Amino acid sequence: MIDDTTIRAIDTIGMQAVEAIFDALGDVAFFVKDRDGRYLSINRTMVRRCGVRHKKDVLGKTALELFPRALAETYLAQDRQVIASGTAIDKQLELHIYPGRGRGWCITKKIPLFGKDGDVVGLIGTSQDLGLLDDLHPAYRQIARIAQHISDHYRENISLKALAEEAGLSLSRVFKSYVGMSPTEYGRQMKQD
Repeated sequence: MIDDTTIRAIDTIGMQAVEAIFDALGDVAFFVKDRDGRYLSINRTMVRRCGVRHKKDVLGKTALELFPRALAETYLAQDRQVIASGTAIDKQLELHIYPGRGRGWCITKKIPLFGKDGDVVGLIGTSQDLGLLDDLHPAYRQIARIAQHISDHYRENISLKALAEEAGLSLSRVFKSYVGMSPTEYGRQMKQD
């Protein structure tokens, strides 16, 4: 019979392997958080996003201790939603801090982690950089408005024409080039989640 100490050791070894895989991805931040939003495991990209030198400078802290308040509150609200509902957040377009501390856009996914009793004990997630800094590309603000409008109204019939008029741009092509899917596909994804 395997005892709890062995299981914890296997879990630790497994998490170290996961971290090592994500450490190799320079454009994807990886993190595991507890129910209170404290970072338990991260990769090097997450360290760079936080503007620190070592993982130990992030572990045990919350987003409020590491990021500008407005961004941190958004991340914590997402965490609370995942933990309270037990439901994942997938393909969420959001602002984040890029290495070098500039603001940029990312696609984030957060999945609840369940304990042996079936309760949510934390979450695991990734945040993939989209590449261009917010400060250098004004189309990103328009894309964010579109994504937010879709998120707020996904249960309604949303016309591409109305979205394009609201954003003042050639919607489908620009949105897809930055988000990786069309606004219609993004809306379908929201309905599935």
